[in-house]
Amino acid sequence: MPEPDIIVKSDSALFFVEAKLTASNNTVCRSRNPKVQKKYETGGDRWYKRVFCSPFETIAISKKKYELLRFWLIGSWIAKHLQLDFRFINLVLSERERDIEKIFRRHIKQDQRRRFVRITWEDIYAHILESNSSIRDRGITKRYFENKTIGYDRNRKLQKAFSIAF
Repeated sequence: MPEPDIIVKSDSALFFVEAKLTASNNTVCRSRNPKVQKKYETGGDRWYKRVFCSPFETIAISKKKYELLRFWLIGSWIAKHLQLDFRFINLVLSERERDIEKIFRRHIKQDQRRRFVRITWEDIYAHILESNSSIRDRGITKRYFENKTIGYDRNRKLQKAFSIAF
């Protein structure tokens, strides 16, 4: 079973981070068994109805947001039982999935305690450069972001991972 890339619990919130570098958020529930869908919709005392406004079939199959659906469902449920706020962060490249917040938010019920947000790798890079972290740590992170690659393009040219100015 897939799980979020990072889970952080603070005194006031539970954070799920789903990080994407080369993959997209388009994932589909492989099971077409109606019992699987029913478990999502009825489990946790029908928690699904409290945190979604679209049917499972729409989100997980038609819109291909199964993984996001799973993490929103379980993360918000855990946060509720821990009496914490829930923040679901989708970490993506700046030029990809620019409308993921708009797309996914159509299907979820957000309130002051539950939020879905898109953050980019490039946002993190900029934040680190502006932070008061040690010069050594900042230098290591800066070199990582400036040198990270994601393979070769069709012309066999090495591709930089992040859209950042040096």
